[in-house]
Amino acid sequence: MNIISYCNVNPRDYTYLGIGSKNRTSDLDAFTPALDQILPCFLNTVNGTIRVIHYDPQFAPEYDNGFLSRYFARKGFIEIGGVWTTPDFRIEVIIITEMFTQESLFTDFMKHAINTRSRLVVQAYSGIELGSMYKNLYMEFSLQDQEYIKDRVLFDITYGTDCNCGTDMTKYAPIEDSQGRFMNFLLYTQEEKLANIGRHPQLDKLIYKSVCYDLSKILNENSVNYRKALKKEPLMFRGDYSHDASAEEIMAVLLNKVQNILSILDRLKMLTEEKKQLFAKCSSNYRDVDVYAWYSEMTKLYK
Repeated sequence: MNIISYCNVNPRDYTYLGIGSKNRTSDLDAFTPALDQILPCFLNTVNGTIRVIHYDPQFAPEYDNGFLSRYFARKGFIEIGGVWTTPDFRIEVIIITEMFTQESLFTDFMKHAINTRSRLVVQAYSGIELGSMYKNLYMEFSLQDQEYIKDRVLFDITYGTDCNCGTDMTKYAPIEDSQGRFMNFLLYTQEEKLANIGRHPQLDKLIYKSVCYDLSKILNENSVNYRKALKKEPLMFRGDYSHDASAEEIMAVLLNKVQNILSILDRLKMLTEEKKQLFAKCSSNYRDVDVYAWYSEMTKLYK
């Protein structure tokens, strides 16, 4: 089956593409919603027609041992021409017993979503981190198509936090606005992240995690450069200062960047009074304490 040609001839409102989604147990009674990557529970909230496509060689009959037949029978699906479908044909599931090896297929599925004005969700369960590739593919499209992709195409429902074979499927779902548009965190610029603070609790948690990562990077790189400058040694990292900047110049940049991050954490309502006081103390005592002890104290801002 040429899957893209098939999809183009018979478009659906919503496509869920799973990669490496073989069931982790063949005991149907133990195959709870938390384990179910075949028909994840977030699909229960989707309106319209749905196509589910899975790529995994472990679904082949010699490995499957009849699990899929038992699973779909319990769900009330019927098999027609190798495609599992609900009796009303609203949901169909296609199992492809091959490895998903062609990155170009991602682009093909994205183009299909654009051309059919449908939604697409892609999830990998093999430990592959889709975020970087998704951003690169996204940049290959026109601005008009990028706008559609950002609203209607989502790679990784865990948003880079838990994309592996042990993903708890009851914990994750696409974050959507009231119009059914995806809040596509992995594609957001820093400005878009800030603009979306407060729109959704789950999105705020993702922004918080991202901001804390930025804070840890700022502290690590600039504090190393600060120590190097104190010793009159070459700087290790590039910063918003010259390569021969003084320790005081570097510290000024570090503190300003941290202050900006803390203002974001404050907007997220995730900055405690204790951390505010910690930053105030560290902003004034860095000349008087051991540089390593000072850095250790500052890391408490994101821990």
